[in-house]
Amino acid sequence: SNAAAIHKSLFCGFHEISKLLIQCGCTLNNAALHLVLSSKSWDLMPVIHGAGYHYFSRTVAVQMVKNEQEVDLEMFDWAVGILSSPASLQHHCRIAIRRCLHPNILEKISKLKLPTVIKDFILVGPCLAQPKYPSRNK
Repeated sequence: SNAAAIHKSLFCGFHEISKLLIQCGCTLNNAALHLVLSSKSWDLMPVIHGAGYHYFSRTVAVQMVKNEQEVDLEMFDWAVGILSSPASLQHHCRIAIRRCLHPNILEKISKLKLPTVIKDFILVGPCLAQPKYPSRNK
C-alpha cells in the first residue's frame, strides 16, 4: 500500500523517495506526518505544503519558529512566509486539480493535453527544484 511505502521511506530517512511518493499522490496520514515532525525533516516541508497539507505545514512552521536555533535560516524564512501570508490562487488551483486526479495522479496527468510546465506544477515539481524553499510570491 502507498501508506506503507511512505511510512517506510520516512522512517528510514529516504527523503528523496518520500518526496517522489508525495509528488505522485501518496496520502500522508497522521502517522506519516508525525514521522516528519519527530525526525525534523524540514526539507520535506515545501513538498508537503505543495501537495496540500496546509494545516500540517502551518503547525510545523509554528514549531520551527519556536525552535529557531535548530533550523537552517533559509527554511526558517520559508516557514515564516507560510505563517504570514495566505497561499496563492495558483497554489489553491494545484490542490484542487490534485484532488480531482487522485488516486493515480501520474497516470491521469500523463493523459491530459497540457504543457509540460503545467503538468510539472500540478505534480509539485517546483517544490522539488531549486531554490530549496520556493518563494511565497509565485
